[in-house]
Amino acid sequence: MPIKAERKKVIAEQTLHKQPSIRPPRLNAFNKFQESVYFGVTKLRVMYGEAKTKSSHQRPTSDKGRFTYYSVEPLFGWWGLNMRILRSQSVARVEVSDIYGTTTTAVNGTSHNYAGLYKATPAEEMLHRRALDLLPVSDSSQVGVLRDAVHRAVAEFMGTEFCLTTATGYGSNYVALPAIVQSNRTAVILDALCHNSMFTGVFVGQSRNVFDRVVVAIEGLYSMEGDFPPLKGIHDLKKGYNFVLFCDEAHSFVSVGTNGRGCLEHWNDVHPDAPVPLDLIDIRTATLSKAIGGIGGIIVYKAEFKAEIEQHIAQLDPNSELLSLPTSTMIQVLTVLSQPSRIKQSLARLSAMARYCRAELAREGVYIYGDSDAPILPIWAGRASKTSELSYLLRTNGLLGSPITTPAVPFFESRVRVNLSADFKDADVDRLISAIVVSATKVGIRKKGRAVPPRRAPASLGRSVAPCVAEDTTEVNAAVEMIMKLVEQAALTCTSSWGPDVINAGHASRVQYGVGSGSARWISGTFPPHLALEELLAKRTGTEVAMVYPNGPIGIASTVAGLCRPPKGGSSRFCFYYPRQVDSCVREGMRMVPPARSTRGQQPWFAAYKTVDELAGEIGSSRRRGAKEEAVESIVYLKVVGDDDNEMDPYSIRESRLSWFIRQLASRSTRRRNVTLLLHADSRIIDTTNLAKLDPSVSILTVGTLTSLCQLPGGYLAGPKWLMRELRFTSRDYMFSASNPPFIMSMASAVLEG
Repeated sequence: MPIKAERKKVIAEQTLHKQPSIRPPRLNAFNKFQESVYFGVTKLRVMYGEAKTKSSHQRPTSDKGRFTYYSVEPLFGWWGLNMRILRSQSVARVEVSDIYGTTTTAVNGTSHNYAGLYKATPAEEMLHRRALDLLPVSDSSQVGVLRDAVHRAVAEFMGTEFCLTTATGYGSNYVALPAIVQSNRTAVILDALCHNSMFTGVFVGQSRNVFDRVVVAIEGLYSMEGDFPPLKGIHDLKKGYNFVLFCDEAHSFVSVGTNGRGCLEHWNDVHPDAPVPLDLIDIRTATLSKAIGGIGGIIVYKAEFKAEIEQHIAQLDPNSELLSLPTSTMIQVLTVLSQPSRIKQSLARLSAMARYCRAELAREGVYIYGDSDAPILPIWAGRASKTSELSYLLRTNGLLGSPITTPAVPFFESRVRVNLSADFKDADVDRLISAIVVSATKVGIRKKGRAVPPRRAPASLGRSVAPCVAEDTTEVNAAVEMIMKLVEQAALTCTSSWGPDVINAGHASRVQYGVGSGSARWISGTFPPHLALEELLAKRTGTEVAMVYPNGPIGIASTVAGLCRPPKGGSSRFCFYYPRQVDSCVREGMRMVPPARSTRGQQPWFAAYKTVDELAGEIGSSRRRGAKEEAVESIVYLKVVGDDDNEMDPYSIRESRLSWFIRQLASRSTRRRNVTLLLHADSRIIDTTNLAKLDPSVSILTVGTLTSLCQLPGGYLAGPKWLMRELRFTSRDYMFSASNPPFIMSMASAVLEG
C-alpha cells in the first residue's frame, strides 16, 4: 500500500525540528519598524551614490535582484569595509584585506578547518608537489589506483559497504538524491533546515505525488543552528514507519565524534544511556572541502542501494566532471584518514573548546544557538542590519565571522556564524571570546546571561580541559610514504599535460594559499587567484565582470535556475527558450526552479525551439498558451559552435551568426521586451564586445566550463555587472558550494594567458 502523504507532516513535526532548551531573544514591533526604516535609508544611500557618480547602469529586474542590489550588497560587505580578500592560507590566523587594500591579521572564524588539519607538514608539501608534477589535476579515471584507495579508506572509516566520490560536496547531494528519487516511486521529506544542495537534488530528481517509499533527509550537524539531529527519536520513528534515512554529514564528517565518524558516533558518545545503531543511516553524503581541506564530496551507502545509485551514474554524461575528484583532494583524504590518533586528539580539543566558548559567552550575556559541544557558534543578532554591523565590528576586533540572514535563517533571527578549529591556540580562543563580547556590547545585543562558573584563564583551556594537538609526525610520515607509492604507481599510466610555467604557477599558489579554500566565497572570503581569473575571463569575453563556479555542469544549471526568476512585481510574463536537444545540465537547471512559484503565478514558461532560424521570430510574436499577454521578458539559451566546427546541428548556432540573430530580434519584435541571451560554448571563449552594442534591450551572458577550456575543474559566467550581481547572490553553485582551490585558479590563469 502506498504510504499516505499526511504522514510527512507528522514525522517532520515530531522529530526533525527539536525545540531549543533556551529560546533566542525576540524583537518587538518597534525593533522591526526600526529595521524597515534602516533598509529604506540604505536604499536611499545607494540611490544617492548613483546620482553623485552619475551612474547610468541598468538595475536588476527581479524583486530578489533589486533586494540584493539595494540591501544585501551594501550591508553584507558593510560598504566595502567587510569584504574579505584572503592573503594567506585559511588556517587559525589569516591575513585579510578589504576592497580598499587595508590588510590585517585575524582569528579565522569563517573557515571550516574544524579538525585543524589544513596546514601541511614539509612531508605533505613534498607529496603534493610530486603529484602535481606527475599527475592530472582532476581526472579520476586516469588515476584509478588513487581513486580506489580513497573509496576503500572512506568506506572503512565510515563503516559502510560502498563509497563513491564527486567533484564537489554540493555535487554529492546533486547526484545521490536524484538516484534515489528517480529509481522508484519515492517521496522525500526534508528537514526545513537542510542545505540548499539537498533541495536541489530533490528538484532535479523529480519526486512523484504517488509513492511507495519515503526518504527522510537530515543533516549530521546543522551549520546555521549549531545543533545535532535527535537521532533517538528518529530511530524510534524509523522502526515504526520503515523509511530510508538520508543524512548529509558535511559539517560532521571528521568534525564530531570521538574518532570523527560523524553524528552517529557523536550521539552515542553523548547519550550512552540511549544509543542508536551505527547502521541507522542508510545513505550518507559529505563534503571534502571542510574538515578534510580539499574540494569534493563522498556518497556512502548500504548494499541495497548499490544498483539504484550505479544505474543513475551510468546515465550521466561520461565527459561530465560531476564525478571527477581532484588529485590533490585524494591525497588530502588519504593523509587525514591515516592519522587516527591525531584526529582523536584534535576533536577532543575541539569539543572542549566549544563547551568552553559557549559557557563563557552565556555568562557574558551573548546568546549562541545550538548544542553545547557543537563547533559552530551562531551568534544571535536579530536584525539583519545588526548582523552586518556585528560581523564588521568582529573584524575590527580581530575575528572573522560570517553574517547570515534570510533565506538561510528567519529574517528576524539573523546571526553571525563563527566556526571553531582545533588549530586555535589558547590565545586565539581568548581573543575570539573578547572580540564577540566587545562587539556585541557595541551593537547592543547582550542580555543578562545564566549563572555559569566563573571564567577560567584562557591558558587553562590547554592544561586542564584538552591539550593542544601534539606535533608528532609519526603517523603523517607513514601516510606520506604509503601515498607516495600510489602516486608513483599512477604515474606509470598517465602524465601531467602541463608545461613548467603552468605547474610552477600551481606550486607557488598552493604554498601561499594551501590545498583548499576552506569554504564558499561568501562565507570565508575570496582569494586573489579567483579575482585574477575572473578579471581575465571578463577581459577575454568582452564583458564587465565574470565569476567562476566550483563545478561546470552544476554552475550552468544554477545559472539557468537563477535566470528563471520573476520580473519585478511578480509578473508571470517571462519565458525561457531552449533547444529540443539540450545538455542535461540545462534541463536540470529548469527543474531547479522552485515549484512553489507556480502557486503565485510566477512559474516561467519553458518553450523548446526547433531551429535557431525560427527562434528569433518566435520570441517576437509567441504568446504563452492560454495567456492574454505576450511574454515581455525572455531568456534564450544558445549553444554556440566555432565557424570551423564540422559537427553542427539545427539547435546550435555558429559564432559568426550571433550578430545576425540579435538583429533579427530587433527587427521582428512586435513590442518592447527584454531579452537575455545565454551563450554556451564548450571549448572556446566568445568575445561579446561588438555583440553587446547591437541592441540595448538584449543582455548577453556567456557560460562555459574550465574543463573544456583548459582541462581544469570549474565553470565560469560572464556578463553585464547589473545582471551578474544578481546571479552572484542567487546562484546555487556559487553561493552554497566551496570555491575551487586557489592553486587551480592560478593554473587556469596561466593556461589562458599562455
